Amino acid sequence: MPKLIANTTVLDGFVAKVLLAGEELPEWAVGLVGEHLLDEAPAPEPAHVEDDDEQDNEPAAVSSGEPDFTKPAPKRGRPRKQR
Repeated sequence: MPKLIANTTVLDGFVAKVLLAGEELPEWAVGLVGEHLLDEAPAPEPAHVEDDDEQDNEPAAVSSGEPDFTKPAPKRGRPRKQR
């Protein structure tokens, strides 16, 4: 049985049960506890990144017309009162 890596609370019928980190997961709680709380969760596969030799130096956001959120937004002053 997998062990818990964090504390959690699950319902056993109408009774709330506290499961503590380091304890084994009871059979009745399988399916009620997310895999992110178990130490035997399958490791996520690393994303495969292909190298593109023809890559240009311009960021993708600029070339696609989308705003570049990596830079601070331009400062805007208060609107002037109209007379």
